[in-house]
Amino acid sequence: VYAEQKRLISAVTREMTEKERNANVLIEVFGEIAEFGNGSGGKHVRNIGKITERLLERLITKTDKYDVKSRDIFLIRTASALHDVGKFVVPAEIVCKPGKLTAEEYEVMKKHAEYGAKIIDGVDKYRGEPLMRYAYEICRWHHERYDGRGYPDGLKGDEIPIVAQVVSVCDVYDALISERPYKRAYTNDEALKMIKNGECGAFNPLIIECLDECSDKFGEIIEREKKENSDND
Repeated sequence: VYAEQKRLISAVTREMTEKERNANVLIEVFGEIAEFGNGSGGKHVRNIGKITERLLERLITKTDKYDVKSRDIFLIRTASALHDVGKFVVPAEIVCKPGKLTAEEYEVMKKHAEYGAKIIDGVDKYRGEPLMRYAYEICRWHHERYDGRGYPDGLKGDEIPIVAQVVSVCDVYDALISERPYKRAYTNDEALKMIKNGECGAFNPLIIECLDECSDKFGEIIEREKKENSDND
């Protein structure tokens, strides 16, 4: 009986590992597609997933205020890869523009949050799945701000779903520490200072606290990926 139980546990573990690996493969492919136009490849999508995972792990050790369990974290990390799926509907000349957007272009770009939510909501077959719920919340509300000055709905504080709040911070943080055609990469300390000072909008103070506490690990993640990419080249 013990041997059979051990065999079944091993089989289930292998199956779960294989499913997670397949999900990661799809995230990698999607990341390459989503970021192809701005020259960053899939790094942004991958980084957001890794940072989201670490930030959530830290958050649930600090508070039980939010309905997030350890078992939810992989789903949320996976859903974070879809945060900018709505940009596929925005004209390429705006999404891929190397310089600063005009006011009119920015208004068009802002629509990607609503477009993304509509895309996710349009997948009728899986609409009730937790992964799709997280993806919808992230797509629609990852540009909301804690003071109510974000978009598209002007939500304030914890009116914004916690998964969208976390991915919002991760999105801004990774954008700051990453090089783009129109900007240099800020250091970890510079990025944290800008976020804390409200230069990138208002965020949940508890999430900023978690970001500050985990930022060294994020630096390790980014450096490890740079090394892996260099080795592959």
